[in-house]
Amino acid sequence: MNRAKNQLKDAGIQARKDEKARLARIVEYRLKDELIPVEDMAPIREPDKYPTIIERARCEEDFYPDLQLVVRQLEASLSNPAPDRLEAPNTFIDIDGDRDVVINTTKRKH
Repeated sequence: MNRAKNQLKDAGIQARKDEKARLARIVEYRLKDELIPVEDMAPIREPDKYPTIIERARCEEDFYPDLQLVVRQLEASLSNPAPDRLEAPNTFIDIDGDRDVVINTTKRKH
């Protein structure tokens, strides 16, 4: 979720830069008394301020049901550990096909 939020924030920053450049180009076209190209007529949407349904969903836990299931299972196994095994192994799950998420369930000694 944090990765999706950061990507959305970065896309919003880039969109604001692109919109500022688009507006500057429009001013130049008007000063030169030229027609504005079609690609510069539409404003650029800021994804972080006006997210689509999918962009908004990616920032919420419900978008990752596999991850939620694994977390619930790990929480349940850690709250009722087996007497012979007090530590659960690390769990690897594939969220979106390009990266693995590691959930470390071993306790650290301080």
